[in-house]
Amino acid sequence: MPGSPLNVAPAEGHRRRRAKDCPGKDNTKVFLRATSTRNLRGELSFVKTRDLTLGALFIALGVLLPVFFHMVGLGKAFLPMHLPVLLAGFFCGPAVGLSVGAVTPLLSAVTTGMPPLMPPIAQLMVVELAVYGLLTGWLYRRLGWGVYPALLTSMLAGRVAYGLFAYFLMPLVGLQRVPVWAPLAYAVGESLPGVVIQLIAVPLVVGLVERSTSVLFTRAGSPER
Repeated sequence: MPGSPLNVAPAEGHRRRRAKDCPGKDNTKVFLRATSTRNLRGELSFVKTRDLTLGALFIALGVLLPVFFHMVGLGKAFLPMHLPVLLAGFFCGPAVGLSVGAVTPLLSAVTTGMPPLMPPIAQLMVVELAVYGLLTGWLYRRLGWGVYPALLTSMLAGRVAYGLFAYFLMPLVGLQRVPVWAPLAYAVGESLPGVVIQLIAVPLVVGLVERSTSVLFTRAGSPER
């Protein structure tokens, strides 16, 4: 009869015999899980090493590029330090992008004297560029935003952070208080050429690299490599 113990017991016994006759099936599953775990660890290790290596490269570019631009008096107009930091966020993610943005101005100030530590331009740029690197990496790599929305939002947020920090920092070192909106006005004034270059060059570089290889990219909405 359906549902009686006489019908259930043979079925259970049959399943047990099948499992007993195929001991390698469970071993295969364990092996596949272990292999998958090892592969994942290897991929994560590769990503970490790759991002750190690229981060160091972007820091070096952020220190060297301004030297050449300042030699011809174009540093303030073209903002050469900003480009490597923005690219670091897109290519390496928020953590490395933030680190590149924070380290580059200070390292450049110590090694080349630009930007100056007093007045505290280097300190202000640490905040600005750290926001650049953090947000480009977070919005593009983690949230899957497009290049332009992530870039524009990061640039605007970085300028606002610069203005807020300057507003409170300048009086502390005996200098005149800077209006919060001053960096935004500067972006559409003397440094407008640099802003235009960022809006053109960064999406172009990101697009070219993303189309040519997926090794540099692990972002929301894209398959893991």
